[in-house]
Amino acid sequence: MLACAHGRPVGRVEFAEYNRLSEEIQRLAQKNAWTGVERAYQSALDTGVQLSFEDNMVGAQAARQMGNVLASRSRLVAALRLQPNDPIALAALTEIDLHFGRVALYGERTHLLVPEEASFNPDYVAAVAFASASIEATGVFEGLLPAGRYRFGEFEVRVDQSQTLTMDLRPVRRKP
Repeated sequence: MLACAHGRPVGRVEFAEYNRLSEEIQRLAQKNAWTGVERAYQSALDTGVQLSFEDNMVGAQAARQMGNVLASRSRLVAALRLQPNDPIALAALTEIDLHFGRVALYGERTHLLVPEEASFNPDYVAAVAFASASIEATGVFEGLLPAGRYRFGEFEVRVDQSQTLTMDLRPVRRKP
């Protein structure tokens, strides 16, 4: 038996499947097929095997391309546990921490999230689109957004790096 990141043993079958998925992650990344990378990354996590530095770095890039900056950040942290002084991972993590703020937005699926100032940075555009899609699908977004001013529903909100913004626009349900 082989050990995984969580201390529970994994078998040869899981390890073989992880190796197959790791190769797929790298192959899809070379093609810039980020949705496929994300799917393979999630499947690799499901094997229970500790993912490699390289897989975590590519997984971070896939999440970032799709606008999920919080997932990208957590994957960078996982990569840095394996190679603590990697300059590329450190720079990417620092960039997120300097330019993104943590938010928890709760509302109706009809509430819009709109930045007050347009950005031409593709990472910022993707992050706002990811948050907006989450709100549209579920009414909830918990994650990271670029620092700045937004409209959420009819309210102006300010996202900054130093604090978590929580806004709940869900109607209050009264007991009968």
